[in-house]
Amino acid sequence: RVDDAGHRVIPFQGRDGRFAGVRLLARDGKTQDLAPGRGRLPAEALHVIAPDNTLPESGPVVVAGDHALGVALARATRAPVAVAAEAAALPAAARALRARSPAVRPVLVTTRDGPPMTGAIPQVTVAPGASTGALRDALAEVLEDRAWQVWRAGRSPGPEDRHPLLRVGQLRRGARLDDAGNLLLPLRDAGLRIDGVQVLDPRGRPVRTVTNRPDTPLGHVLGGWVGTRSSSGPLVITDSLDAAVALHRETRATVVQAARGTEALARALRRRFPDRPMLVADDAGAGDTRAVTIARAIGGQLLPLPMTDRQSLRQALTRAGLPPRTRAPARPRTAAPAPSHAPD
Repeated sequence: RVDDAGHRVIPFQGRDGRFAGVRLLARDGKTQDLAPGRGRLPAEALHVIAPDNTLPESGPVVVAGDHALGVALARATRAPVAVAAEAAALPAAARALRARSPAVRPVLVTTRDGPPMTGAIPQVTVAPGASTGALRDALAEVLEDRAWQVWRAGRSPGPEDRHPLLRVGQLRRGARLDDAGNLLLPLRDAGLRIDGVQVLDPRGRPVRTVTNRPDTPLGHVLGGWVGTRSSSGPLVITDSLDAAVALHRETRATVVQAARGTEALARALRRRFPDRPMLVADDAGAGDTRAVTIARAIGGQLLPLPMTDRQSLRQALTRAGLPPRTRAPARPRTAAPAPSHAPD
């Protein structure tokens, strides 16, 4: 919250989880504590950054000693974060947290210019002002962020790589390869954050899907770029990877393959792009009831896809008004040199 003077009002709770006071944060970074009876917050008091401002009863909880760092950590990791009132009290705050909920696993996060910490509680050190990606990298192992670990372990494809799907449209821009030659396709949640990875073998066959949250709607944006909030180009949604690849091969429209939770993902995309034309692909081409329902739910258009041959598919995309992908002109054949009748 923000008070009338423009101070950010940050609530803290004590060891028992009850309200312990607030800290006023001014725009210039200065702070003032307001706590019942003593005026100053207890050093191990915690500010919670989590859904409903409630810490879980089990699992990892990131503990930081700086509010700005805590906000950045919550944004980067999506893990619950507790910010201690004093950085020097991080170990005490973590112990109090574990005493309150024994199944909680505190993880201390400090900056390189912060005070040194000791103890058996896991500690991660990050650079001051570290980027969102760097913070997620630093905590991926201790938070068991498996999807991010698999994705970051891959490498960007090079011109020498010959995975069959890398030749399709701009797909190589949004994919990686692992050491076994498997193709890694990032799966994004409704906020377009990578929260899963689809692994395809060197022949393009699905091997496995790695996800962090089993119930989260996830989708892959072919080519890696879905656009900005002001983008106006058409967006096509399909739950079939084969259909998504075929579409991306033939059209420059943005194609999203919903790997899980097609309708929920489509609704999330509609909220993000309220005015953008959206089409829901029906690769059966026979008015699939589910595709019709999703198209109606998001105010989109049903796109019947004849998957029998490329010519029929191109005609269907033309009828839907989707921009074709520019194809390289055929190379002219070089005529064989005329035989020479000159003497050798």
